Formats: sequence, C-alpha cells, structure tokens
Amino acid sequence: MGGAHIGGDAHAGRDFIGRDQINNITNNAVSLFFLDPMNMASDAIRHTLGANAGSLALVGVRAELIALVDELRATHKAIVELVNPLWSIADDPATFAAEFRRAYAHFRRRYDALDFGAQRTHCSRLRAIHQDLEHKRRSLDLPISWDQMDAGLRYLYNADMDVIEQYYRPFTAWLNDAMKTIYQFVNQEDIASAIAAKQALLNALEPRYDENKRKLEEMNDLIASLSAGS
Repeated sequence: MGGAHIGGDAHAGRDFIGRDQINNITNNAVSLFFLDPMNMASDAIRHTLGANAGSLALVGVRAELIALVDELRATHKAIVELVNPLWSIADDPATFAAEFRRAYAHFRRRYDALDFGAQRTHCSRLRAIHQDLEHKRRSLDLPISWDQMDAGLRYLYNADMDVIEQYYRPFTAWLNDAMKTIYQFVNQEDIASAIAAKQALLNALEPRYDENKRKLEEMNDLIASLSAGS
C-alpha cells in the first residue's frame, strides 16, 4: 500500500510539472506586435503605389522599391518559416509524435542556422534606400501622395530597430523553449501533454500570426508586381 501511495504522489508530481511547463508557454509568450512598424511602412508603400499606378516616375525607382519591401519582409519571412509547419500537425495521439518529430527537425535546422544579422529587417538599410529615393524624388517629381510612404518609413525609424534585440531575439528564444518542451513530452511518451503544449503555443501566437502572415503575402505580391513592372 505504501509503495502504491508513493508512486501515485510521484505521478501527480509529474502531472503538476507538466501543467506548469504548459502554463509557462502562455505566460512567457512574446507578442508579434513588434512587427507593426514594418506592417505600417509596407501598407504605406502599397497605398502610395496604388494611388500612383502607371506613373512613369515609378519606373526610375522600381529597384529601390523592391529592395525596400524585401527588407521590410525579412523578419516576417524568418518567423513564418520557423512557425508554419506546426499548423499542419493533427492533434491525433496516434500520429502526433511522428509528425511533431519531423516538424521539430525542420525547426532545429532553421533555428540553429538563424543568422540575426541577415534574417531580419535592418533600419540602417531601410534608411539608406529611403535616402536614395529622396534623392531621386527631386529629379523625378514624384506625386504628392508619396508623402504617405515617407511618413510610414519615418515612423519605422522612430520605432528604432532595437526591435530586434528587445523583441525578435526574445520571441525566437521563447519559441525555441516551447518547441523543446513539446519535444520533451513526446520523448516521455506523454502525448496528451505534448498536444496541450502545442495548442498553448499556437494559441499564444494567435491572432497576430495570421495577420502578419497575410502581411508577408501582401509584401511578396508587391515585390512580384514591381518586378513585373506593373
């Protein structure tokens, strides 16, 4: 009887630790709000181009605009590539372990190779491209509505790219910890906790993840349109 009692307490203790680990995923989550300045700048560029569709002046700055949007989307792209495979994992106890192991291997390859110097938006590059645009603007007589894009970019400068140190690095560190927690549950064959931890991770990302993934798609479309000359 005594052995059974001790064993039961140990099991309860493991359950408590598991719940605590799952709660930590939610409690330590880093919101994706730090992408908002990039979203605002991208929206301003898109609206400006829409208002000036067909303007011959745009031909002279197309390369700069493509470089600008490509820089704005860098952080979004890195996050989507890290996170997106999780959404395809079904909450089926019979298949979850194998599917998560594949997703975790994909995550580790990308996370371990993550280059914070390359796979992010750089304020200095944005400013340099914007300065080129400003120089050309005087000779190309770009439309008044271009002011909207200028304001969006200046807002981004004022937000300061300490965003990367203050938010992007902590976000990827939180994501890595959450993925390791799920992987630990899988290795312990505690699939119920692994599924609960995955749901906690996805819930913490919502709803901003879908919004920012849509913004990435808009930026991809914008680059494709500019590259095609339309």
